[in-house]
Parts: sequence; C-alpha cells; structure tokens
Amino acid sequence: MLRLKTPISQPVRNWWYDCPDGVRVIHSDPQALYHIARLHDVVVPFDVWYADMIHHVCLAIESDACTGDDEGQQRTERLTVAKLIGFIRAVLSVVTSLVKGEPIYVDQATADRRAFVCLPCKYNEQLHCIGCSGLMVLAHIFTQGREVKGQAKLGGCLVCGCYLTVATWCSKEVLARVSKGHKFPDHCWRNDP
Repeated sequence: MLRLKTPISQPVRNWWYDCPDGVRVIHSDPQALYHIARLHDVVVPFDVWYADMIHHVCLAIESDACTGDDEGQQRTERLTVAKLIGFIRAVLSVVTSLVKGEPIYVDQATADRRAFVCLPCKYNEQLHCIGCSGLMVLAHIFTQGREVKGQAKLGGCLVCGCYLTVATWCSKEVLARVSKGHKFPDHCWRNDP
C-alpha cells in the first residue's frame, strides 16, 4: 500500500476520496474529509479510511512524496491501546452475560449464516497483527474449538475491529455490549444478530 514518506506532508492542495456511493468528496483537511465521506456510506474507522485515501491519492499524483507498494501489500496491524480496550470490553461483555445467566454462544447454523455474510464482505480483511498472537490464543480458547464454514477466510472486521471467527459465535446479548457506536453496512448481520 502506498503511503506518504513524511506523514505530515501534504503533496496536494486538496485531498479527495471516491466514496462507495460514487460521490467524490474534496477537502483540504483529511479529518474533515473523513466526516464528509461518512455521510456517503463510508463505515470504516478513520485510520483504515485514511490509509486507503492516501494510497489512492498517491496512485493518482505519481509523486516522490509517496513510498510503498502500489499493488496493495497486505496491511500489518500493531496491537494498539484501542484494540486492547476493545478486547477487554469484549471479555467484560462475556463475563456480564455469564453473571446474568445469558447465553454466550449461538448455535452452529446461526454462526455459519453469519460467516456466510462476512466471507464476501469488503470489510472482512485478513490482518497480520504484530503482538496479537496472545489475543488469538484467547479467542481460540473462547470458541472452544468451534468452527464455521470458510473460517480460514475470515479475518478482522474493518468496521468494528472484531475477530470474525469469534464474533460469529457470540450471542446477541454479548454483541449488544460491544457494538455500540459502530455503523454497520446494510447487508451486515450485526444489524439484526
């Protein structure tokens, strides 16, 4: 993926982004541009959107201000405080469900249906996360060996950050506590778990 050599540089006077609904939005400030793009069906977090926007601008301007792979190398994530907080929030949600006697898992058919929706979704992305291996082990322990069809092709959700092989198994009670503040696309099962 192309990126700026110097993150604070601005090689163009105005940034632009082609939104999923076909509208091109233009603004001199990337954060303002992101807020405008969200009005046009952009649902990914700012950092994911920003990397995509920079990549496409760099492709268009052919400037030496950019560096990286123009064929879209696989994105490598780092374990961040936000991801750690999200994981802790998910664990607390499971514990709350246990204490309240609520279900934690869904049945195999529901998990498979959810995975079927996630597999072709453009927000399902295979991520390689530096420092996340411990979280992956805990996720495997949580699912207790349960698997869904096509599990090898499930990655992370770019909308909410959930690890999809775990999220597909979570009950609606568990998911309700960790889904607040996310706008899922219309086709997403998270709108009606």
